[in-house]
Amino acid sequence: MLAPRLLLQLLASTSAIYYILLLFVAVVVDANENGGNYVIPTPTPTPSSSSSSSRTGLLILTGTVKPPGTNPTKPTTTMSLTTATTPATSTSLLPIPIRECNGYAELCGRGYGNVTYVGTHGSPFVRERNIAANQGLEVEEQLEDGVRMLQGQTRLLNDTLHFCHSSCDLLNTGTVEDYLTRVVTWLHANPHEILTILLTNGDWVDPALFLPPITSSGLLPLLYTPPTSPTGATIPYTQWPTLESLIKANTRVILFLDYKGDQSRFPMMLREFNHIWETKYSPTDPGFADCGVDRPPGLSESGDGGGGWGGGGWKERMYAVNHNLNVGFEVFGQEVMIPDKVNARKTNSGDVKVKGSLGGHVKRCVEQWGRPPSFLLVDFYDVGDGSVFEVAARANGVRYRRGCCSKKKDIEDGGGGKHKSTGLRRFGGANAAVAWVWTAVFLAGWVVGGGTGPAVERWGWGL
Repeated sequence: MLAPRLLLQLLASTSAIYYILLLFVAVVVDANENGGNYVIPTPTPTPSSSSSSSRTGLLILTGTVKPPGTNPTKPTTTMSLTTATTPATSTSLLPIPIRECNGYAELCGRGYGNVTYVGTHGSPFVRERNIAANQGLEVEEQLEDGVRMLQGQTRLLNDTLHFCHSSCDLLNTGTVEDYLTRVVTWLHANPHEILTILLTNGDWVDPALFLPPITSSGLLPLLYTPPTSPTGATIPYTQWPTLESLIKANTRVILFLDYKGDQSRFPMMLREFNHIWETKYSPTDPGFADCGVDRPPGLSESGDGGGGWGGGGWKERMYAVNHNLNVGFEVFGQEVMIPDKVNARKTNSGDVKVKGSLGGHVKRCVEQWGRPPSFLLVDFYDVGDGSVFEVAARANGVRYRRGCCSKKKDIEDGGGGKHKSTGLRRFGGANAAVAWVWTAVFLAGWVVGGGTGPAVERWGWGL
């Protein structure tokens, strides 16, 4: 039980009081708009298909690896990759006609690097009444609505990779294997969809530790491996395969690892910053005025500045726009950044005239770089009723016609109709007050308890 004086210390922080009160007001208003009702999405997994045929050449995991922090006297072995015969459920050419790719016939003939995709920043981080949550709907619903890039931070917990927001004490949404298994189930049920997965290596662990969940989830056969992968050379955005060719080969998932990737050992785990550059990370400017290159450092127009980022410059790479607003404040001298849900509708707006909107941000980036971004990383993607997808469609030169989140509009409003704002569980009145106090107590306990680690030391607590 947290001592009362620690809670008082937290509440003594002016910045903390400001944002927690802001969060409290937003929760009450949100609950009032929805009549205090709440629903938790419960996605139903679709059984994956199977095949009795087989093929050779898959990389299969053998052995174990010693993760950081394990007992030095504990016997360990090394991890290796071998070739084996495995079921060909995923990589055989698809015989069925391909009329649409990622929902649009116009995209089938385009290269993967010439398409703009909506990405959910912190895709796994869906948790009611948790200030660290980045999304309001589960991954199956994200995919159904049209999200085609999934990003999440991983941390090593009890020798197993989990999706944790900065710290597993703050928000832990389960193992990487469980999450990827759900994604693979959806992919089997939707054979004409191309998906990008960006795994953030929060503890900078050896990439070998990612292979077990990738293999066990069934994702491995779906991964695209570029011909140049062993060298890690930058693939120009104009030279990626077309969406149609990726679908026909059933290598429909492009997997990136932000740090510690080794394409000579694991050619299917692409080093993100060898192929992509990003705008400002963990942005706190509500105007999103910056479209410059933030990561990797040292890029020039035609080279990577000798930084070991694949050799290519910014001009030939794909790029990602980090359009997810964070609010920062200090607790006991430590900077804390959490997602700004309060302004999500404005942040996700497609209206280029709205200051800080996604539409305006993308427009400025196109004007600066002469082409649209490949990835739009957003929080609470469904706030705005499809505005983020409209922005992507505009960048792709197609008409957005799908409509957002219709399958999730399952909260009865006062008039007997349906209404949904974010898909998060609603709570109002006394429940909101309890959540406010719980948030303050939990955050204080986490800070006093240490809240440290490699990712915290490098980037602060924001993600």
